[in-house]
Amino acid sequence: MAEYYKGSNTRECYRIEYPSKDRPVLKTEDAEYTLLNISEKGAKLIDLKERPAKIGQEIRGAVALNCGITERVVGEVIRLFDKPEPEFIIVFKTRLSFKSVISEQRFLIEKYKHARF
Repeated sequence: MAEYYKGSNTRECYRIEYPSKDRPVLKTEDAEYTLLNISEKGAKLIDLKERPAKIGQEIRGAVALNCGITERVVGEVIRLFDKPEPEFIIVFKTRLSFKSVISEQRFLIEKYKHARF
């Protein structure tokens, strides 16, 4: 984001929060993780297997987004949460493309434009 912009939204990245029915999956060589949210710089995931993540652990895999785009990611676990399911946050070492995030956002807006929450 440009330094001169000081408006009401100065976030560096846009984060997509997923509805429970449309959560994509990050697949690695030996595990699958469900995404709760994603941005260009990182993601919050649920570990549904009995392989709890560890802080500092590197995760390499591919994210298959709902919009049809698949991107390879490499990230590092930076935070763990003890909730009903084990959740954790990873920071990507290489950013997810902005085009992918916007395409995913457009897909979800189109799908849920008539939904009532």
